[in-house]
Amino acid sequence: SPENNPYKVTSVLDVDDDVTLTILPGTEIFITSALFNNDTYIEDFAFHGDEEPTAKMFWVEGNIIAEGTAQDSILFTRMQQDSTHFKWGTIYLSEQAELSRFKHCRFEHAAMTVITMLIVPTGAIGIKNSVIVNNCFFIDNYHGIKAYCPNVDTKIEITNCYFTVNEGVAHGYSGRAIHIRSYDFLPNRIWIANNKFHNRGSSF
Repeated sequence: SPENNPYKVTSVLDVDDDVTLTILPGTEIFITSALFNNDTYIEDFAFHGDEEPTAKMFWVEGNIIAEGTAQDSILFTRMQQDSTHFKWGTIYLSEQAELSRFKHCRFEHAAMTVITMLIVPTGAIGIKNSVIVNNCFFIDNYHGIKAYCPNVDTKIEITNCYFTVNEGVAHGYSGRAIHIRSYDFLPNRIWIANNKFHNRGSSF
């Protein structure tokens, strides 16, 4: 809740199976970050066995309900506020995760996390199952939202969101506002509408 602001994520935050993490309007979450560049990317943004990456992330097997309001949005951003090109990892919604909801949230300065032997979608929100994202801002993230959709029951709604790159991502890297890959035919299960893009492209 905002009464305990700010929250500081200093290790990988696990939301276990059958657990719901509820984040109330006005909450501010600062996540440990690292410099996002070619020289130190693998060292700082990848798991090495049981060793966590320097840039922290959320790993969600249950679900997240983060629904702010127009007056009191929810903030996800980097710990190092004065460091250009520092990024945190991702909010990863695993294949086992339940439906998560994000409304009136602001996602700033996310990059990606590499998990050995797994295909993990990366961005401010990385999706392998269902999510609803509405009225959110995505600012200076490598990808805003990236999804792989292996589940026949996957439901994705992304509406009335704003995606921009102002600071830039990092030298040698480029990303997309929304990047969705699927090996199935997905009519009526993915709805993307009324979003705005500035300095960003998308691919489906």
